[in-house]
Order: sequence, then C-alpha cells, then structure tokens
Amino acid sequence: MNQSLTEVRLLEYLNANSDGRSFIRLLDTFMHKEHLCLVFELLASNLYELIKQNQFQGLNMKLVKLLTKQLLEAMAQLKNFQMIHCDLKPENILLIQPDKPNIKVIDFGSACFTRQTIYTYIQSRFYRSPEVILGLPYTESIDMWSLGCIVGELFLGLPMFPGTSEYNQIWKIVDMLGMPPRHMIEVGRNSLNFFKRIEPKSADDKPSYTVKTYDEYLEFLETSKDNHHHSRKKEQPNKDYFKHRLLKDIILNYKLPSKKMTNSMIEKECQERLLLIDFLTKVLNLNPLERLTPQEALKHPFVSDVPTLEMP
Repeated sequence: MNQSLTEVRLLEYLNANSDGRSFIRLLDTFMHKEHLCLVFELLASNLYELIKQNQFQGLNMKLVKLLTKQLLEAMAQLKNFQMIHCDLKPENILLIQPDKPNIKVIDFGSACFTRQTIYTYIQSRFYRSPEVILGLPYTESIDMWSLGCIVGELFLGLPMFPGTSEYNQIWKIVDMLGMPPRHMIEVGRNSLNFFKRIEPKSADDKPSYTVKTYDEYLEFLETSKDNHHHSRKKEQPNKDYFKHRLLKDIILNYKLPSKKMTNSMIEKECQERLLLIDFLTKVLNLNPLERLTPQEALKHPFVSDVPTLEMP
C-alpha cells in the first residue's frame, strides 16, 4: 500500500510537471477490497513485444535512433525532477499506437526521488547497474545504465547482459566492458562476494581485483552466512549468446539489415554502427560519475540528428 501511494504521488507529480509526452498518464485511483487501483491511459504493446514480433532480430538503425532519442528525452526530464525510475527495461516502455514509433515510459512502482533512495534491491537483473550490484549508493545515473542496455538490445535483438544471477551479471559486464574502477570495488558493500582481492607485490603498490571464477564463487556460496539465499544448485555456469566478446566486435559483426544493400548503404550503416558503439561505450561506463547524463547523451552524434517526433 505504501509503495502504491508513493507511485501515485510520483505519477501525479509527473502529470503536473512533465510535458505529457514521455510518461504514462494516471487518470484516476480508487479503492477496491482494500486494494489501491490505478487507472491509466490505454497504450499499445511494449518494446519487448516489438523485439519478439521481430523474431528477436534487431530493429533497423533508424528506428533504434528514434526510440533512443525519446528515451533520452524522458530521462532528461526525470533527472531534472531528481527522480530515478529504478526499473527501466523494454517491458516498461510502451508504444502509444501500434504502428507509430512514439513511446512512453510506464511503471513507476519502484521509482523514487534521488534524495530518498531507500531500496538496495532494485532494477531488473539484465538492466541492473554495476553500482547497484556492488552495493554502492546510487543516483539517476542507474537509469542511464539501463537505457544503454536497452538501446543495445533494440539493435541486437537480444539482451546485452542476460545474467543468470548477480554474480553472472557482473561477470558478463566485466567480460564485455572491462573492470570497474578499484574505488568502486573497495567501497561496495557486496564487492567481495564477486571479486577477489590480489595483494600487491610491494608496499608501494595498491591491491588489485579480479572477478572470482565460477568455482571460487561456488566455494564462496558454500561458506557464506546467508547461504539460505543462494544454493550451489541454483548457480548456473555462464552461457554465451554472442560470438564475439567485446562490445565493438559484437556490434560491427552483427548481420546487415538486408542482403540487397549497395556499397554506399553498407558504408552508411558502418558509420552509424561506429557512432552507436561510441554512444554505448559512454552510456555503459562502469563508473557512474563518468557515465553520460541524459542531457549530454542527447548531444551525441548518434541521436543529435534525429528529428523530434510529433505527438500522434
């Protein structure tokens, strides 16, 4: 009930203060059998459904850019309101009409104001930011991490980091993008669940860290106090979904949208892909302090030439 009331408060705030284009409109609330019910405007299908209808093949670049720009505009407004969505994923982004690329963000059930971050267990796993996994304080920049994961998924048709557990999630992130900065590991409440400390060779050096191997992580699970949370049986070995490891290689080697492309079309597609790689690298920066803000991302050449959509 408290959570629902918070959601209503945030939605009423957005209804009153946002431009009405980016977020679902709350029309009414009422009580039914001691349940608080929320009445929303009717929208069409979500972006996960769109990817699924496309047989999990990526969407074309033009559509990816149109959707990305609108998402960034929504995130820019949230950041101005000092609000964090906390559960941005394709299922929570809806088409307004089935045949037009206009979208709205829904589901503010986990959202909060930046100064009131109470929950530590937030964000759906595939879209969960490194700072949340490591147990660090978080800000609006966690939504930008999720946005980067979503944009990659729109292009590739598959989630970028489909982790089977938090350990597997951070493993996949590090495998594709490299290690988080040492200070994040040192300060994170949960870091030593997933990372192993390597003592320095000399007194002048600082310790370094590596991700625990699968076996080391299983060993940690057996000896950890909160063993009832995790069991060895639940932890699955890693599965690879992409032939390539690094973000750049995955995107550059992704199949071309059509067999009948002229050389100049292929050249343009490659240029767009390089911009996408640069955009994703900056939005998926493991360090939240260096990650692009929505306002910065809107100036990135990947989306800066995209026209602003007229509302239907």
